[in-house]
Amino acid sequence: MGMLKEFKEFAMRGSVIDLAVGVIIGGAFGKITTSLVNDVMMPVIGLALGKINFANLFVALNGESYASIQAAKDAGAPILTYGVFINAIVDFVIVAFALFLFIKALNAMKRKEEAAPAAPAAPRRCRVADGNPRFVEEVRKQGEEMTKHIALILAAVGLCATGTFADEGPAEKAPSEHSVALGFTMTDGNSDTLLGTAGYLFDRKRDEYTLRLALDGAYGENDDEKNTENLKGVAEYRRSVSERVYWLGNLSALYDDIADVDYRVIASVGPGVYLIKNDNSWLGVEVGPAYIAEKVGGESRDEWALRVGERYERQLSATAKLWQSLEYLPLVDDFDDYLLNSEIGIEAAINNSTSIRLIARNTYDSTPAPEHKKSDTTVIAALAYQL
Repeated sequence: MGMLKEFKEFAMRGSVIDLAVGVIIGGAFGKITTSLVNDVMMPVIGLALGKINFANLFVALNGESYASIQAAKDAGAPILTYGVFINAIVDFVIVAFALFLFIKALNAMKRKEEAAPAAPAAPRRCRVADGNPRFVEEVRKQGEEMTKHIALILAAVGLCATGTFADEGPAEKAPSEHSVALGFTMTDGNSDTLLGTAGYLFDRKRDEYTLRLALDGAYGENDDEKNTENLKGVAEYRRSVSERVYWLGNLSALYDDIADVDYRVIASVGPGVYLIKNDNSWLGVEVGPAYIAEKVGGESRDEWALRVGERYERQLSATAKLWQSLEYLPLVDDFDDYLLNSEIGIEAAINNSTSIRLIARNTYDSTPAPEHKKSDTTVIAALAYQL
């Protein structure tokens, strides 16, 4: 009987009952949200965009075309069913927004309770927090960071949900790309905010050479205070010497007001080799000298460095591509002083002239300006228009 009594006390605890109620209501709410997305919202959006059925949107990773998802599965082709993913994203955004409204209402009720006259008895306090103000401050900072990242992720997800729609029939693979892009950026480093971005890209590929010209800029304000202002340009030329060997010329320039980089110009040349080179993908690595001229933290300097770089590009299908690059630049006279630049991106066509582009970049400076962080991470979600 003692065990039954203990079980009864455990089952009747407020926390257990609240958990059970939350699980039941959460499951029911999830079904309602899924039905709202799949049966109400997405058909209306699909009709407005030309009778598109989101559940049937997919990309075959082998580059072939199939009439339906089932046909691709029957053929054993690897597929990316991004239409189902879009439905799941919209479902998530609705649930997250509902939770936000609930938490906001709960916080408002708590503020009203705190404004009421205090009871005679002293409130209970956390003993760990009571004697450790640094603990309280750290928890507050972590909470603010988590809130920022959740908001930024939801913004990027919302952009993907409104932009990743496929046209009927794949577009032909173009030998050159000439586009402009506009979008929103998530930054994490010397600036943490939502801001606007603009970019220009010219990418031409021929059997004997490749030429890539890129210009990207970002500007943002928070409460009328500028918190992001940067501009970066890249010119990259590869000239084939043989089927596998090439010469590279690379020139880049950076301005970042928040990181206190007035300018940073890097020029480099050197030989490279294609480790992978076929119709759908290529991977090239190169090494050579680099000249760096910069003004960081109000101090100007010019140095010689060693540049070791690699770039990988893959055409996932006629309408989607993936790329990745890494660049390591240690100074010749001090290998502990170096720059490390990395980038990964994916782009998928919406129709013959518009595509959605997602890019993640990181710049690591082992000797940044005083009172600035070494690492800057930027995630860009943008819509690109082919010129």
